[in-house]
Amino acid sequence: MICNLSSMAIAVELASGILHGGIHVLPNWASASGLLVLAGTSLLLVQTLPVATIISLTEGGRLLRIWLNIFQLSFPYYVLSTGITSIMTTISRHVGWQAPC
Repeated sequence: MICNLSSMAIAVELASGILHGGIHVLPNWASASGLLVLAGTSLLLVQTLPVATIISLTEGGRLLRIWLNIFQLSFPYYVLSTGITSIMTTISRHVGWQAPC
């Protein structure tokens, strides 16, 4: 459980850093949508690669094959969550909602 929580904390911090820090570091070409996709991709990779590595080490399978199986199962959920985040971010900018950061 501690491993899962720490993996989630690292993934969320990385995605948050990309999303919030990228606008200030790369203002010329970075759009909010592009940064959101990059943050969602980093979240997916940082959360699934350690799981695939542990399964590969314990069961002796090929890491890439195991990761692709995990990727196929979890990719739609990451796309859905990134889409919902995009919608809520757009709405909050137009309505004036304050999102906790």
